Amino acid sequence: MTKLVGVDGCRAGWFGLAFSFDKLGANKFEIARWEWEIFSDVVSLWGRHYDAELILVDIPIGLKEKGEEERKCDKEARKLLGKRGQSVFRVPCRAAVYEKTYQKANYTNKVMTGKGLSKQTWFIVSKIREMDRFIINNSKAANIIKEAHPELCFMKLANNELKYSKQTKDGLRERFDILRSSTSSILNQPPSFTQDIVNNSMKKKKRAEVAKNDILDALSLTLVLSAWLNSLKALKSIPDENEEYDEKGIKMEIKF
Repeated sequence: MTKLVGVDGCRAGWFGLAFSFDKLGANKFEIARWEWEIFSDVVSLWGRHYDAELILVDIPIGLKEKGEEERKCDKEARKLLGKRGQSVFRVPCRAAVYEKTYQKANYTNKVMTGKGLSKQTWFIVSKIREMDRFIINNSKAANIIKEAHPELCFMKLANNELKYSKQTKDGLRERFDILRSSTSSILNQPPSFTQDIVNNSMKKKKRAEVAKNDILDALSLTLVLSAWLNSLKALKSIPDENEEYDEKGIKMEIKF
């Protein structure tokens, strides 16, 4: 059985959505089960899904130490997304990520990269730090947990640029429709399967723990992995040439 997992950060920690597949023949897989869980930390996430083939997570993996130049994968993702490119934020340097206050992190990032740190980025710095520390100290996890960007995945699943921000009702509806269609074409499941996942995931959880867009983002990552497993589409990385590694030897790339 092959397990694939999509992960998005949420208020309570990390929302993980896993699909497990049985192989029926050459390049043919059928979903055997699916499960979701909210994990308080990355260690718990890994403890539950260390046996996964791949885990895609919406968080930067691999950090620059200094310099004005951004990670190549962020610049390329921004270009691919077009008008939705603003969803790819500038990733802080490693020293800034390990500061304890916004003021210190902002100052450190300015000194090391020439750029300040937005408050929006600061709000997820703790998750960037948590993932960075974990990957540095776990070589097996580094081969399985890979960075992805839901907006890129949505665009590729739809084969078109998205019109609306996911922070709007129209944006949520647009992404929900993409997932309904992709669920049918990739998993051979009825469109209602997407609604079942959302309803089930939110049924026992409060919005203070997980939001609907967290669930949709995680589902987009899992569907992209499912498409790759079924050989419907190739799993790609950016940059696709001139690979880039940080000073810890971690590959800086975005999968989609």
